[in-house]
Amino acid sequence: MAEYDFGAESPSNFTDKTLCCLLVDTSGSMDMNDAIGELNRGLKEFHQQIKDDPNTSTMLEIALIEFNSRVDVLVNPALADDFDMPHLKTAGTTQLVTGVREAMALVEARKTWYKETNQKYKRPWVILITDGAPDAGQDVY
Repeated sequence: MAEYDFGAESPSNFTDKTLCCLLVDTSGSMDMNDAIGELNRGLKEFHQQIKDDPNTSTMLEIALIEFNSRVDVLVNPALADDFDMPHLKTAGTTQLVTGVREAMALVEARKTWYKETNQKYKRPWVILITDGAPDAGQDVY
C-alpha cells in the first residue's frame, strides 16, 4: 500500500471540500462488451461536468485508483481543473480487495491533510466501479 504525504501541497482555496475517490476495475474482463470504453466515456463526461460547474469545481476533489493485477493511483486528490482524466486500458486480474484498502488509505490520508491545513470537509465518497468478483483467495473480511 502506498504512503500518502500531501505535506508539500497547499490548498488552492478554502471552500469546504468533498473527496470523491473513484476506484475502477481495469482487469481483462472489462474488455468484454466494451465495458472499458463505456467507463472511459463516463469518466470523461463526469470530469467535464465537474469542470463546467463553478460551485462543484471549487469543492469536489477527485482521486482515481485503478485495480487489475496491481493497484495504481492514477490521479491524486485534485480539483477538476488541476488534472486531465487518463484513458484507461485493461490488463490482468481483479485485485478488488487490495484496491478497496488502497482507497481507504488514501481517504484517511487526505482527511488528515484537510485537518492539518485547517480546511473543512464533508464526508468523502468512495465509488467502486467493477464488472465482477475479486480474485480467488483475497481476504474480504
